Amino acid sequence: MPEYFDISLIVKKTDDSKEKIRKCISEKFGLREGENKIEHFLNQEVVVSTFEDEARNFDEISFGFPDHTFHKNAFETELKVFISFINFCFECSKELQYAVCSYEMNGYLLGRIERLEDFNDALLSKFPIVFKRDKGKEQPTLLLNLEAQEILK
Repeated sequence: MPEYFDISLIVKKTDDSKEKIRKCISEKFGLREGENKIEHFLNQEVVVSTFEDEARNFDEISFGFPDHTFHKNAFETELKVFISFINFCFECSKELQYAVCSYEMNGYLLGRIERLEDFNDALLSKFPIVFKRDKGKEQPTLLLNLEAQEILK
């Protein structure tokens, strides 16, 4: 079974927040729930999943990239395509608060989180790559913590 690099978009729940971001991602990238190939990532396969939980005050949309590898000597270049994708998602949805990225740890780390207020520094430090909306800024802040998980080959 392949190892997945996962991106989870954490969207503040409103009446139409989930539909807005889905529509935006569908229109810009042609991504829908399930398996996709995406030109933006050089026709790499991506699996899109939505996690809905009435107890949460946020929605989670996940993108899984099977067998994606980051290389030590090319990490910044390889990360750029993800940065542009995530920046577009933030521009598209004002309700998008975080994008957290890891190799198959997102489900485990987010499984018990029910409130946006729980996305504190302690939680975010467990992800190797985090994008965070900051008030007054158009683009999210990128936080790297490569000690949180060995992601470079």
